[in-house]
Amino acid sequence: MKRLTTLAALWIGATATVAAQAAPTDLPCLTEQEGQSLVRVVLPDVLDAVGKACASTLPPTATLRAGLPALVARYRMDGDSAWNAAKPAIGKLGGEQLRGMDPDVIRPLVSSLLGPLVVKDLKPGDCPRIDRITGLLAPLPVANTAALVVQLFLLGSDSSKKRAPFTICPTHG
Repeated sequence: MKRLTTLAALWIGATATVAAQAAPTDLPCLTEQEGQSLVRVVLPDVLDAVGKACASTLPPTATLRAGLPALVARYRMDGDSAWNAAKPAIGKLGGEQLRGMDPDVIRPLVSSLLGPLVVKDLKPGDCPRIDRITGLLAPLPVANTAALVVQLFLLGSDSSKKRAPFTICPTHG
């Protein structure tokens, strides 16, 4: 389960940075749509950073090398369309620190900080496994990948000492 948490964290990267400063009882509650939209927005930057960090340890035919430009472009296009739905999540995760700031101003900041945050704990030995997961997920629609990443991240955080940077709001009915 620790590996699931680590790999999911690599995928959604920077959302943990903003929320990590909150006490565990103060974790923001996102709707599933907000969580998935947020993942759809950050996936291109996460993939790009991981691909660059792993390039020297993977063969040229690896998904994170050969297929990366097309995959990042597809995910970026989808992330752009998911941005409006992700804005409320950014506001919830940022809390007081971001209150009053325009989420459109925050997006480039998150994008520029995301890569270094994601790859700082990446070990070269993780790259083949991350490449394999990326290759398995690449054919899926981006929305399906985002939904899966959110669920894996939440599942992994339930069974580890690390908490997810957010919770999914309970649904009624």
